[in-house]
Amino acid sequence: MVETNRQSGPLVSVLMSTYNRPRYVRTAVESILRQTHRDVEAIVVRDGGQAVGDLEREYGDPRLTFINRDQNRGLPYSFNEALSRARGEYICYLGDDDLLYPHHVATLVDALDGQDAYGAAYSDLYKVHHRVMPDGGRLVLAKNVEISRDFDRMALLKFNHILHVSLMHRRDLLDKVGPCNEKLNVLIDFDLTRRLSFFTDFKHVHAVTGEFYAPVGDCDRISVQKRKDEHKYIYNLLTIRSTRPAKPWPKVGDLSLIVLADGPLWEVEQALREIWGHTFFPYQIYLPLPEEDLQRLNTAVPNIVGVPVRGGSCLEERFDAALARCDGDFVAAVPSSYRIGYDEIAWIEKSLNPLINGAPEAFELVNARSGCWGAAARRGTFEWARRCFGHLSLRQSLAAAGTTVRQPRQEEWPFQFENLVTAGLELEKQGDWTTAVKVYAHTAEMYANDLWMQTRSAHALYHAERYDAALRLAGEVNRKRTTAAALLIAARAHNKREDYREAIRSYRHCLEILGSDGFPWGAYTQQDYRAAYDNEKSRSSAADNRGGSSDEENMDTIKGTTIPDNGWTQHYDVVKELGDCHAMVGELDQAQECYDRAAVLAPDEAGPYVGCGVLELQKGNAADAETAFRVACRLDPACSKAYCGLAMIRQQEGEAQEAFDLYLKSLELDKNNLTALLGLFQLSCQTGTFARVIECLEVYLDMHPGDISVMFCLATLHLKDGRCGKAKRLLNDILIVDAGNMEAADLLEEVEHTLAQHTHQEIRV
Repeated sequence: MVETNRQSGPLVSVLMSTYNRPRYVRTAVESILRQTHRDVEAIVVRDGGQAVGDLEREYGDPRLTFINRDQNRGLPYSFNEALSRARGEYICYLGDDDLLYPHHVATLVDALDGQDAYGAAYSDLYKVHHRVMPDGGRLVLAKNVEISRDFDRMALLKFNHILHVSLMHRRDLLDKVGPCNEKLNVLIDFDLTRRLSFFTDFKHVHAVTGEFYAPVGDCDRISVQKRKDEHKYIYNLLTIRSTRPAKPWPKVGDLSLIVLADGPLWEVEQALREIWGHTFFPYQIYLPLPEEDLQRLNTAVPNIVGVPVRGGSCLEERFDAALARCDGDFVAAVPSSYRIGYDEIAWIEKSLNPLINGAPEAFELVNARSGCWGAAARRGTFEWARRCFGHLSLRQSLAAAGTTVRQPRQEEWPFQFENLVTAGLELEKQGDWTTAVKVYAHTAEMYANDLWMQTRSAHALYHAERYDAALRLAGEVNRKRTTAAALLIAARAHNKREDYREAIRSYRHCLEILGSDGFPWGAYTQQDYRAAYDNEKSRSSAADNRGGSSDEENMDTIKGTTIPDNGWTQHYDVVKELGDCHAMVGELDQAQECYDRAAVLAPDEAGPYVGCGVLELQKGNAADAETAFRVACRLDPACSKAYCGLAMIRQQEGEAQEAFDLYLKSLELDKNNLTALLGLFQLSCQTGTFARVIECLEVYLDMHPGDISVMFCLATLHLKDGRCGKAKRLLNDILIVDAGNMEAADLLEEVEHTLAQHTHQEIRV
């Protein structure tokens, strides 16, 4: 983890625009003024909307400039207005509901100051998923480092992996890229970082230095609201991808696309639209057509250079005329009949990428075919081939000039990193965690992004039940950059190893990052959580008066606030699992507090109520335990643990048959529920019901071969059921693995005695 206390150095200007966020803007402003790098100025623009007071007078800090404008002009205009006042050598940005950690500016200044290799740097951020509460407060559901992508120019030309809040760049770069585009209403940060990439490399600093907030569900964020009008959003995106800053571009090549009409004019217009909709590498289109066709052309596609040619000229003549006008580093010949698939993400870039990486060949378009052939090559390659062999076809002239023409291989396509990550995630969905680990390790070896891949590997190792390996890898990540996700992996691995004290420490550290102690839990616990108990008690009382309740009634849910399974449950998972650890070490009050908070975070989840039921059982409060388990059953009719808890209560009350049925229901819902399985075994021994329980034990062993405790239970029931041979084989297997297991040895002696008696009886007969 990067730590810095740098206080001096170049002046840094942090720009912020605010609109209708009076509750959050002060937190954002204060995070700027608390920077350890003291030579910083904050320029805040109120872009209309609700009044926020006079911030300059309120803070009395000469580093703060407040532009208090009533008219709403949009984020790009506000940033340009702030830039006109900015005096810093470096520029940073901040959303009005986001915040910077105190070391943010110092960390990025250290990355840029005194070296010329980079004109921009960016850090990692927490995306804070949260629920907006009735009083306007924010209940944090998760803090995830969702983007930790090392700089990749090809990727950045297509999609933004560098968020504004994480970015710092040299002020003088704006003289080259120009100001913010005020015609855009969304993706303003993408537009700026994309244009910056034409002129500089970006340094990725592997440190979490801030937070950007993302409410669960609909919200007032521009990036969310503006995406609702799909047509306008797409137009914004296409405008960004077709923007061409003034040359020269020291870091990006230029692509000249020569579109060759081999069909009617409407087909040319369709080809132009498809190129505009699918091309993200900087390009200019050269269109060799007769003058009358150029005048009749009806298209809104930008970056077109018309090249007048005589009517009736052949394809090669038209190409040569356009080639003479091209100034791109790379040239591609594209027939107008070439169709780009709707889902194609890199139609020309697949052929372009190996050229960018230094390959000397010419590369066909991926779907080129006889009668519809196109290719990309360096401009000089085409110029030499046409100068020497202009009488031949395009493909023949390249071959005659000694240039190999071939299809790009799949491993030469762009986005190899993204493809591997996607493959790893798909393996996770399939439960193939071991292969996922290998994919992430290979990805890190080939394409870096080490901390991201190590975190994913640790996650996969945990699910593969390789807890020691998961702990080692999560520990490496946390030593370099401590995150909530890596701490949670470590905590879970400690938990599985029954090292509850270490697990508690990791869970607690995770809660510090999540800011758990700053939320008023008490009010919501009373409102949401205790109400569930009161509701269940009143239902139970009414049911008793009616002589019982229906299954349908017991399936009702208490609330409708389920959190989707997309990483937003992190805070809930931490407090729920921390409660389980406290319960395991006998810290019942701390466990209860955790379960209370978990129920506030996810009121529809059964887990906290199961935990409370277990606590009440430990305290000897069977009635309250039953209430908790019934609440869990209503919230989740498939909650195996809740039915297991009810079975334990019935077993304590001597209701053997009802307990037996509840244990069976628990196992039907989760065949891995060992507590239910062992409870069923105890009842089987008491009641003499063996066959069904033996079947359940065998199913469990099929899934968990070598589980000694279950093998011993199964051997016991086989002995009681008169299957001494099976019992003996199981006990011998146990003793091979655990030679000092006295219980197994004693039971084996009993089995052998029984077998000897049977043999003696058979001899007498």
